[in-house]
Parts: sequence; C-alpha cells; structure tokens
Amino acid sequence: QHSGRAIFMKSFLVAVTNPKGYLFCSALLPQFIDPAAAQAPQYLAISLVFAGIDFSVMFAYAFIGAKAIRLLKASATRWIDRACGGALLALAGSLAFYRRANT
Repeated sequence: QHSGRAIFMKSFLVAVTNPKGYLFCSALLPQFIDPAAAQAPQYLAISLVFAGIDFSVMFAYAFIGAKAIRLLKASATRWIDRACGGALLALAGSLAFYRRANT
C-alpha cells in the first residue's frame, strides 16, 4: 500500500516529464496573449482557467467512473472489458492490414 504522498509524487513526475502537455500549451496559449500588455497576469489567468477546466473534467470522469463501477456487477464489467479489448484488437488488425491506394 502506497502513501498518498508517494502516489502524488509519482503522478506529478509523470505529468511534468510528459512533453505532450508542453507542446499543447505552446501551440494553444500564444494565441490568447497580447504581446503589448503585461504577460505574467495573462499567463496566470489562462493557467487558472485551464487548471479549473481540467480539474472539473477529471473530477467528473472520476465521479462517473466510481458510480459506474458500483452499478455494474463483476460479470458486466468483465464483458465490457472483453468488448473493449475486442474492439481494440479489431482496430489494430485493420491498421495492420491497411494498404494505401496508389495515386
């Protein structure tokens, strides 16, 4: 059993070392920054809005997932896992045999 601090640190390090977040922010944020105005308050405001939206969405995912787990029986959960796994295998198979048309 890991402590809450250890889980937090592991999650934090994964998030900080993930380059996708940096690429996303570097592509999205400059569009909303006015170069003539003070930049620090603008970045702070955008960061707070982004963090608030992200927290709300992640909290909603966790809440809905927790409710779904309680409502579903173990056998139903197993069948959902099998169906999702089968769909992923079918997608992988279709990608493996996909041929581009000669143009």
